[in-house]
Amino acid sequence: MQAAPALTERDIERLKADPSPATRLDTAKKVSAVYRRNGLAAGEREIAEDIIGLLVLDVAVEVREALSHSLKHCPFLPRALALSLARDVDSVAIPMLQFSEALTDADLIEILRSAGLRKRLAIARRRQISRALADALIARSREEEVAITMLSNAGAAITEAGLNNILDIHGGSTRVHGPMVRRGALPATVVERLVGLVSEELCQYLMIHHRLPAPLATAIGRQARERAVLGLIPGEKQRTGELRKLILQLGSENKLTPTLLLRALCDGRTAFFEEAMALHTRLPADNARKLLRDCGPLGLKALYQQAGLPEHLFPAFRIATNVVILEGLDGNDEEDRSRRRARIMEGLLKQYEHIGPGDLDATLYKLSA
Repeated sequence: MQAAPALTERDIERLKADPSPATRLDTAKKVSAVYRRNGLAAGEREIAEDIIGLLVLDVAVEVREALSHSLKHCPFLPRALALSLARDVDSVAIPMLQFSEALTDADLIEILRSAGLRKRLAIARRRQISRALADALIARSREEEVAITMLSNAGAAITEAGLNNILDIHGGSTRVHGPMVRRGALPATVVERLVGLVSEELCQYLMIHHRLPAPLATAIGRQARERAVLGLIPGEKQRTGELRKLILQLGSENKLTPTLLLRALCDGRTAFFEEAMALHTRLPADNARKLLRDCGPLGLKALYQQAGLPEHLFPAFRIATNVVILEGLDGNDEEDRSRRRARIMEGLLKQYEHIGPGDLDATLYKLSA
């Protein structure tokens, strides 16, 4: 095996004597290749670091790029030189930000203060990301790409608070749900929030791959079933036919649960809710409908008590009934759904102080759990 060429003072003199871009680029490649082998004598290493110190300030971007790519895996590179490259333009900085072990957490957090998206993504791809660095990335990055990259990085030590912060920012993004659900371990608080947000497939993944307390697993399974039932509810025009048949079937199977009724009501399924309340109370559907619409809260309370539904959920039913039935916000287009959910959520937050802000589906899960 051929020995690495020695570095001498003549290398510095040659660089000064012929400062052409081509010479500087060749010198950058040579000196970084020799330096990173970690077999230099003390004097040679000092000469190499002097040359690198000149080249990190080179006006030609391609020279600095060559240095960065060649030295990105060099753990003994002096921190000052690594920092100079990491603070450079994106094409120079990214290899150092993603790979260099010469950079400290403090260095990376300081760089994040002014870093653009490409630099933040490079840091999010590092082999190991400490809790402090992960928190800083989450605090300073609002883009989905950064969150997805971190969540997909098994070496990123994301705290419980960090995961919840990601959900605060990107909870409505289906692109974020998958990488988060598939992380190795998740705190119970995060799992509970995800249950109200993610698809049926990801709910099943949560149940299979995460060790969940039995009550939580039961609640997840119940929610998954109730979501599936909502998708089966026919439109208003079929309420006297298919709708009643479905409600009778659910009732016979003990699946006409209080939380299913609440979800259906919040989803604007007034006909389903009225028919189901009639079945629970053994009243004619028209009588149940009149009580709900003509007597307002008093009619609802009478029906609710007669149906034997849980007392702690009555305020939620009252809020949803006011919004959906009495205010008439039962439309199915996107604008109507958005207004309805916002109004219901506003009422729930005032009534149930412990649930905290969040998505309506997640809130209904908390109430049901």
